[in-house]
Amino acid sequence: MTEKNTSKVFSAESITKHKEKRAIRLWILRILVEMGGNAKFIGKHYFDSNEIADFLCLQQFAYEEYDYQEARNKIFSMYKIFNKKGSGLPRNTVLSNNIGKLTKTLSLSVTESAILHFTVLIKTNPIMYDAIDLLGLNKPSVEGVNNFV
Repeated sequence: MTEKNTSKVFSAESITKHKEKRAIRLWILRILVEMGGNAKFIGKHYFDSNEIADFLCLQQFAYEEYDYQEARNKIFSMYKIFNKKGSGLPRNTVLSNNIGKLTKTLSLSVTESAILHFTVLIKTNPIMYDAIDLLGLNKPSVEGVNNFV
């Protein structure tokens, strides 16, 4: 293989991680746009979470002169683009294959399968939990709530 072609070789693991990151980005954008998480995330002078801003590749707003309306427009346009491209459930990954097997074994509906996928992403990716926290639904004073998520 020539040096020119080596840059195009990707491992199955890197492709899987890319697919899962894309799914996580879409879920976060849905939380921000569809569920109203943007109200807390997009502050007048800065983002509420630099981790989420970095994950969504919004560093230019976090580290340069912050413009509330421009940041909001960028998030909403990203949401439209990501939402057009797919449902957020990556295919041909270890997680999606395992969820497919569970779906078949337990006779889960499409909705139940999507909920299971979403729940696993929350449990395995702290950034998802941070995004959900923007909704104000995670109340530490309510014991046992986190056992259901």
